[in-house]
Amino acid sequence: MAVASSATYSPTDACFDPPPPLPLSGEQLKHCSEALAFFKKKLKTPVKIHQEFDRLQVAPGENVSQFIATQGPLPETLEDFWEMIFQYRCPLIVMLTLTDNHELVKPALSVLHIQHLEWPDHGVPGDTSAVREIFKRTYHVPPKDGPIVVHCSAGIGRTGTYCAIHNTIQRVLIGDMSSLDLMKTVAEFRSQRIGMVQTLEQYFFCHDAIVDEIEDLIQKSKSETHEGINSLEALRFPAQVPDIPPRA
Repeated sequence: MAVASSATYSPTDACFDPPPPLPLSGEQLKHCSEALAFFKKKLKTPVKIHQEFDRLQVAPGENVSQFIATQGPLPETLEDFWEMIFQYRCPLIVMLTLTDNHELVKPALSVLHIQHLEWPDHGVPGDTSAVREIFKRTYHVPPKDGPIVVHCSAGIGRTGTYCAIHNTIQRVLIGDMSSLDLMKTVAEFRSQRIGMVQTLEQYFFCHDAIVDEIEDLIQKSKSETHEGINSLEALRFPAQVPDIPPRA
């Protein structure tokens, strides 16, 4: 639903579509360019990504979002699921699986629920666009508001993949270039929840989504900068007004 431009944007308000763009500072543009070059070069050597994933199979910030990776709620765990949401004051639920339950309940805590409808179990989406739209939406939620709940069915494959993508891009934007070590990021997630990023295909998808989003951020930032310069030039050099001949 479209919202008047005069309305104040709230990252947990589902009525705002799309969320505002992510403006990049000069420093963020530098970090993104470095990260983009790194991941694009890495994607040209898929054997390296394959080897990293093989090693992952045996391997055990205040400005970065925290996640609760969890199994989808079952009838017998539904109360526990919502108790967890309230206990940790979670402002977001990212749902990466289908459901037939369309009942709406008005909670005392405002929670934005985002669902990806076309991500197959043990697989990846056809492209990265929907996952990146979720990132754009969730990026605006301040980490201090609480952890983001991410779940699929088992809560490891699709869930781990999204968490790795979101975490890496967010850390690049704050200048944490250790985020380029994606294998270390996934290994850290797996030390907290076994099986995060379940398949090699999902590990490759992490790289693709990171490259696509960072590339998009850079292109939009350069476009906005170019438009700003053009506007400034127009102000400095207004169009010449033709001389009006004197009346006879």
